[in-house]
Amino acid sequence: MRMTILGSSSKGNCYVLQNDSEAIIIEAGVKLSEVKKALGWNTAKVKVCIISHRHNDHAGHAAEYEKAGIPLLALPSVIEAKNLEATTTTAIKDGCGYIYGGFKILPFKVKHDVPCVGFLIEHQETTVEALGPMIEALQAQGVELLPITEDTTVIQHISADSVQ
Repeated sequence: MRMTILGSSSKGNCYVLQNDSEAIIIEAGVKLSEVKKALGWNTAKVKVCIISHRHNDHAGHAAEYEKAGIPLLALPSVIEAKNLEATTTTAIKDGCGYIYGGFKILPFKVKHDVPCVGFLIEHQETTVEALGPMIEALQAQGVELLPITEDTTVIQHISADSVQ
């Protein structure tokens, strides 16, 4: 599993988590052409683009991704603000997890000036080493990352019942 950072600033945020056969895009804050380059032009392996909130540096290119046929997973406020089609975009529901290919995605609420979620992503190939570049970028921006342990509430809510 590889993590590619295409943007991590107010100009645009976007990360691609991929292996040889499947990928997810985290945030739609950069042009799709940049994402295509990171994917080696193989957009067929993209299972979903997940979007945390409606600010343009995270969702500014969501309509472009949707138009290209990339499934989106976003809060209802993102879908409304960016005029996305509900038939091609899944609205995040409280307390629900989602499966796209080999990726299990659990959104959780975070504080921001607009409705916002973070994502807990699980894949059999996901390791701390694969997420290293993203963690380093967040730490460079002054984000404090807390360790996830089995006692962490978010972890306790992951179960077969909570994943759609």
